[in-house]
Amino acid sequence: MITANYNVKQNENQRFFLLFMLLFCYSFVNLFYKLMIVYCS
Repeated sequence: MITANYNVKQNENQRFFLLFMLLFCYSFVNLFYKLMIVYCS
């Protein structure tokens, strides 16, 4: 019972971490894109 609960908690943490990484990558790409536009123009 304890291990099952622990696994659910691990999955939640993993999902949160994945979401955070996705957000970070999106903002980084967005920033890079804006910089490229400024640099090219």
